[in-house]
Amino acid sequence: MKVIHLEGGFVRGQGITTSIATLLKEINSRHNGITLEVLCNESNGVREDGLPPNVTVTQMERRKFLGYHHFALYPELFRLAASDDKIVHIHNPTSVWPLLKKKGRRVITWHGNNNQNWNSPGFGSFPKRILRRGFLDLSTYMLRELDKVITISDFLRNDLVNYFRLPSKLVERVYWGTDVDTFKPANVDGGYMLFVGRHVPYKGIQDLVDLSHELKFPLVVAGDGIEKDRLEEYAKQKGAPVKFMGKVPLSELIRLYQGCSFYITASRWEGFGLPLIEAGSSGKPVIAPDNSAHPEVVVDSKTGLIYRNKGELLAAAKSLVDDPIKRVDLGFAARAHVMQKFDMHQTADRYMQIYRSL
Repeated sequence: MKVIHLEGGFVRGQGITTSIATLLKEINSRHNGITLEVLCNESNGVREDGLPPNVTVTQMERRKFLGYHHFALYPELFRLAASDDKIVHIHNPTSVWPLLKKKGRRVITWHGNNNQNWNSPGFGSFPKRILRRGFLDLSTYMLRELDKVITISDFLRNDLVNYFRLPSKLVERVYWGTDVDTFKPANVDGGYMLFVGRHVPYKGIQDLVDLSHELKFPLVVAGDGIEKDRLEEYAKQKGAPVKFMGKVPLSELIRLYQGCSFYITASRWEGFGLPLIEAGSSGKPVIAPDNSAHPEVVVDSKTGLIYRNKGELLAAAKSLVDDPIKRVDLGFAARAHVMQKFDMHQTADRYMQIYRSL
């Protein structure tokens, strides 16, 4: 059996890339008789984080179109559509079109159309954003022509079934998992809040900078994006104790999770929220807003705290800043919760069952 995963930008530090790489590592170590390949347009750094050498990464290096790597891969997708001996696993709905005439063995993991992200001026002119939005929605509607649609949260499954009207029997929720042996507790508390993710408007990082300034409690931010320079300048002007780390290697990311007091996010939209389970697996509580998939990952007052507005965000953060024992108790429960519900062992086994059914 050969499975080809398609992701336009297979780049270290991006959530989808991390998820795919972790899944491939787990399948490779737990299951025999399967050949794994990643077809991408751009790739860097993923091997450094431990991707097995027998997982092939084929990089095309073609020009992007409308800001998308996926269009550059269409010639290869048309070729794959003519082949009947491979399972094609896509991770973006824009890749569905060349596969419409392929019979059988087509699956997508749907990470969401990101309704909060598309209308930001940082993602192009308004006509360009309208064009992208329309094409994304039409592509998502056409997922009904595939053989299996997998969502990474119930929030996203409900979106496909209720909004895009995909048949409920076609769509299955399979939670992403994390490597609980890599992200593990170290019984360290370095006295800082942590956020990991892209620096784009809908992530709400500016709210976290304001929070750090108000509490006079350090915030460490890992990642990169179009807002990084602006946010660094904003934090400097506020005099907030915020440290921007940029993209960090896996070893440093692990240390950041292990050393934080708690993880915090103000994101307005998440299809799942991989850093939340990485933090939980590291034995750290999570503070997250009551929107999108966050409540599926964080159990309020048990593995972390869920808030509904900025006032509740301030109260939640202050309660953990002031109570180290509460941080430890919530973090212990978070680790147990991730091991029970978000262990990549379980995710990989379910994907293998799906592949075999195809």
